[in-house]
Amino acid sequence: FGWRGVLGGQTTRRDFERWTATHPMPKTLTRNHALFLLEEYRAGAWRYELGSRYEWQDIDAEAGAPDTAHSGLSLSAGAVWTLAPAYSLGFSLSRSQRLPGAEELYAHGPHAASRTIEQGNPGLAEETAHNAEITLRRIAGATTFSLGLFRNEVADFIYAADLGRNPGGGYREVEY
Repeated sequence: FGWRGVLGGQTTRRDFERWTATHPMPKTLTRNHALFLLEEYRAGAWRYELGSRYEWQDIDAEAGAPDTAHSGLSLSAGAVWTLAPAYSLGFSLSRSQRLPGAEELYAHGPHAASRTIEQGNPGLAEETAHNAEITLRRIAGATTFSLGLFRNEVADFIYAADLGRNPGGGYREVEY
């Protein structure tokens, strides 16, 4: 129907083990899979783009920690109008999801590289962002520019929250 693009898949298997005598983190096996589609359609001065990605993962944890399963759906749609030979006006909407990783779910104890004492949270949900953007661009000539206006809203943002405690040794305590 005049659309051009790519359909694909991705799979990852990750064995993770971090162990210290005083703060063991359970050994985990993450199996992550995704299917994606990215399409483009051109009609005169207009270019339309559509994208989707469905991802699912299972994390098996040892040492009595609960196994977890997550899935996420990301979608995007956009249009670009070439309103003059050197100018374009674009608009896009997207919804994206990020699945939590093993460290965010199961971390327990010191992390020397980041100088933190981490505490994971096996109850984390998928992080979900909704975004809208409009952009005006000058794409040719001696002077080019891009002006954009956007709005981003994120629910269930996954991050290392500083607990405000001072355990000593230059470390700080964080919880995901």
